[in-house]
Amino acid sequence: MDVVTRAAIAACLVAAACSPEIASGSYYCGAQGLCPADQVCNPADGTCVLDGEQSAFACPTLEAEPDNTPAQAHAVPGVNCLDTAASDVDCIDPGDPADWLSFALPTACTGAVSLQIKVSFDAAFQPLQLALTGSDGTALATSQPCASTGGAGNLASACLTATGSGGDDFDLEVSPTGSDCGGACNFNTYTVTIVGGAP
Repeated sequence: MDVVTRAAIAACLVAAACSPEIASGSYYCGAQGLCPADQVCNPADGTCVLDGEQSAFACPTLEAEPDNTPAQAHAVPGVNCLDTAASDVDCIDPGDPADWLSFALPTACTGAVSLQIKVSFDAAFQPLQLALTGSDGTALATSQPCASTGGAGNLASACLTATGSGGDDFDLEVSPTGSDCGGACNFNTYTVTIVGGAP
């Protein structure tokens, strides 16, 4: 619950001894789908709604499946060494073990290229993590929670850094980690951003 909402409720209670009523769908669920006692987290959009108004989670039609192994990885176009971001929007289905993405640094890149990779996801549902490997399967880096999430207040994120060279190919695993709310939030939508530039 944000500071403004808390302040409004407190003022209401002090001034008029009223019972606060929070409109259904008026704010985002907390971590693990946390909502007020009279509301539940709506899997469809990650907002708190009255019980009975929630809808089932569904991955968008743009989802790239199958992509559960490196051999099935779908390509992220536009990765470069010019400090501009390439991105991929996708989804972890309920119970999906992982999504795999692939990308390559252009051969025109010279010298070492610093890679900054971030996955942003809805904090109400199961957290996600990243693992970067070379095209030969060599493990290169794993993610940690980002120092700063940025963006909407309902987002969490994980980040990793690595180094490559022009012509290098990579595979990137996006997988669930941490609590899945006892199976009730074992899914998420996400955006991966990849920025290549000078070290």
